[in-house]
Amino acid sequence: MLGSQPDGMLKDMDEQKRILLAGFIAILGSGLIIGGARHKFKGIVLALVLGGSLAALPFVFHIEPTPSSQAGLNSGSDTISKTDDSKIANKERQAKIDQYKESIGYGRVEAKRRESETPQNIKALVIKDMGSHTDTINNYLKYELNLDTPPSIYNTGLELAEEDGSIRRVNLLIIDSDVSDEKLIEMTKKFGTPVAMDDMRTDLQVIEVQLKEELLQNTSTKILTDETHAEFFSANYLELSHISHDRQMKAITRLSNVKSSLGRRADIAARLGDMINLKDKRRSIEAIRALKLWALPEYKLDKKIVAYANAHPIDTVNLKPAVMEYLVEKKVAGISGILEKQWLNDNGHLVWDDLIQKAGGEGETAIINALPKADSAHLKSAAAILSKIGTSRSIPALTTAIQRAKSGDAKYLKASIDEIKSRR
Repeated sequence: MLGSQPDGMLKDMDEQKRILLAGFIAILGSGLIIGGARHKFKGIVLALVLGGSLAALPFVFHIEPTPSSQAGLNSGSDTISKTDDSKIANKERQAKIDQYKESIGYGRVEAKRRESETPQNIKALVIKDMGSHTDTINNYLKYELNLDTPPSIYNTGLELAEEDGSIRRVNLLIIDSDVSDEKLIEMTKKFGTPVAMDDMRTDLQVIEVQLKEELLQNTSTKILTDETHAEFFSANYLELSHISHDRQMKAITRLSNVKSSLGRRADIAARLGDMINLKDKRRSIEAIRALKLWALPEYKLDKKIVAYANAHPIDTVNLKPAVMEYLVEKKVAGISGILEKQWLNDNGHLVWDDLIQKAGGEGETAIINALPKADSAHLKSAAAILSKIGTSRSIPALTTAIQRAKSGDAKYLKASIDEIKSRR
């Protein structure tokens, strides 16, 4: 009775142990009473009364175990329960992952990564409801990522179940590029809405996108072609940023031929400048052609076009005239090295003579520097050019060239010197 008090020694003992303790003492005590009684019958009766009373005390003084003792009682069962729950959750999660991988054709991604020397560069892009925009999106990714070959596309029988129970047709695009996942996700916003990256998609390195049809809709032809329309320049600026390469090229052509005032000039010029890269030469050349009309000195695009021109060494196909025309017409300084390099191509004197003459001082410098390396055909061309634009700066270079030239070429070079001297 005393042990059952709030601060008693039996307070934290669980009920089963208290029953066992009382029962043990009742049996032991009853045995001692019966064994020591002079009258056995009276001893038995007394033992039953006292033993029974003692055994009943745990039920009379019932104690609820404290939270700590209850936790001790349940800890074993809780641990087992949590372990079982964890196993079930892991099994369900793995089943979900397996189902997802099967739905998107993930086996192809795994195979590509096994075969690749840089498996981290193999990106998996899952696009829902891609529909008729397959070629547009594929070409967009090819050009923007500067890929040698377009992404591989798989769509046969691929369907993905949504949380709302609907089924979406999906296309799997496998891309081999060192682009970061973050940049690739940003790129997909041009044609859709990226799905949030959860643990499963992150582990599988899969980027999932829901196509947004409105981002790929066509703008009215009337707006795009009517220079007097209030939205003409804004609409064509958006076309320059469209993911369709074909629509970009058509917008560049329209903007190259405008005759009215130039709206959104800085924006359009900046976007045309962004299009210049060696991987897409056709688009780059057309963008530079348009920039002859759109660029202003304060836009600082000359440096980018000079870098593009310098990236074409002598042993490649001649640089397209549109690039040189831009540099010459805009009077870009320091282009004599580019002119010299391209003029020294096998047929360079046939392609660049007129532009070198238009380049004035830069053209003269280019020919002076090229003379020591010029062959017979180039020497005749140099003589003709310097006869028209040469100054006294050219005479020492022409005199040196005469000393190594054949007699037939030397007379052209001498005539050029005479022509220059006559203009003094």
